Amino acid sequence: MTAFRILRPGDVNLEACLSTRDGAEVTYFMFEQPECNTVDSNVAEAVERRGVRLICRKILPSRTLAACLDEYLPARTGIDFLSIDAEGMDAAILIAHDGDRYPDRVHLIMGNRDINKLRMQFELCPHTLEN
Repeated sequence: MTAFRILRPGDVNLEACLSTRDGAEVTYFMFEQPECNTVDSNVAEAVERRGVRLICRKILPSRTLAACLDEYLPARTGIDFLSIDAEGMDAAILIAHDGDRYPDRVHLIMGNRDINKLRMQFELCPHTLEN
């Protein structure tokens, strides 16, 4: 996060466990290959079957995107670009996102496997990008 603060001082970057419910406990699966980290137990099992070593499981408290925005988004500040990389919870978090209260112009969903669940969002935000 230090590099983000130096290179992008006007941005807000958070390391937080997001889910659809504030205060829910989420199991985070951490693998020797960080790109395999997930909160989805089915994905974790599939990664282990491929032979990737599980380093640890952590139970983390979660927050909703709205709770994070309540705390960190300055008053009267718009969101131009919202990037979500939520270790497999991307679609659920975006679907639960209160777009009326916190509208954004563009959102990017990292590594999203559930893009079909988001098709309804295109009418609300036609600038949604897929990677």
